[in-house]
This record gives sequence, C-alpha cells and structure tokens, in this order.
Amino acid sequence: MATGIELIIGDIDAKTKEQVERIIKDAEKKIEEINKTKKEAAERDKQKILEKGKSLADRERQRILADARIKAKKEFLEEKERIINEIIDKATDKLRQIVESKEYEKKLFDLLKKSVDIIDENNIEILVNKRDKEILEKHKDKLNKVLGDIKYTIGRPIDCIGGVIVRSENSEVNNTLEARLERSMERLRTDIAKMLFD
Repeated sequence: MATGIELIIGDIDAKTKEQVERIIKDAEKKIEEINKTKKEAAERDKQKILEKGKSLADRERQRILADARIKAKKEFLEEKERIINEIIDKATDKLRQIVESKEYEKKLFDLLKKSVDIIDENNIEILVNKRDKEILEKHKDKLNKVLGDIKYTIGRPIDCIGGVIVRSENSEVNNTLEARLERSMERLRTDIAKMLFD
C-alpha cells in the first residue's frame, strides 16, 4: 500500500505532468500563432513588394510609351519638314526655269512697276541681277515708259534668281523672286502641310 507521502508525490507528479502538458500545448499553440502571424506578415510584405514592382513597371512602361510617342512625333515632323523643303526647292527650281522663259521679261517689268508704285518716290535706284540688268538696258524705251518722269539709276548687279529691288533715299521694296517666295513661304508651308498630312 502506498503511503501518504507516495500518494502526495504521485498527485504532485500527476498535476505537474498535466501542467507540463498544458504548458507544452500552450507553447505549441503560441508558436503556431506566431508562425501564422509571421506567414501573414510575410504574405503582406510579399504583396506590397509585388504591388510596388507592378507600380514601378507601369511607370516605366508609361515612360517608354511617352518617349516613343515623342520620338515618333519628332520623326514625323522632321519628315514633314523634309518633304516641305523638297517642294520649296522644286519651287525655287521652277523659278529658275521661269526666268529663262519669254514671259519673264513682262513679269520683270510688272514687278518693277509694282515696286515703283509702292515706293512712290521720284528718284530711285533699281537693283537686279546681271541678266536682268541687260534686259532693262536693252529695253530702255520700255523702262522709260514704265517709270515715266521718275529719275533712276540701275545699280550694280545683285545675287538673286530674278526680280527687282527698288530703293530710294527713304525706303526699299524687295520684289526679287526669292523675297516673294519667302513672303509666301508660311502660307505655302501651311498649304503643303494640309495637302500632304491632313
């Protein structure tokens, strides 16, 4: 038979064993909770990192698209300008052909008359290229008819395709073919651009 002390020791052993098992179960439960919390935190961190990465990737994609749009627009504008300049070069070549035509002589006198009317002075200097100077000197009677009572001198030849510059002491009218083309260039550029790119 067991003695009182043995019973007490057995009871203490049983209670201790129960407490140890409960402590172990509580510890395992806490460890499980801690692991679950760590897993959840790790999952949240993972999601944050993925979202941040996606956001950075979206921004990079947007930047690349914006750069591509800018580059495409720049290339389009450069090509547009190249085409317009090519057309203007052809127009300049056409001017060179016009000055070689029979109709040009009449055009030269028309430009001279318009310039004289604009300047509205009685003493002028006429500036033309070498070929046009020869035309004016060859047709002095026609020149005198166009100018009437206006006193004039024909200055030294200038570098231009054709046309005339008329100047007085107070003003100057540039009616060279290049100047006329340049004055109409902006409208011409707009018209060409509309025809080609609208």
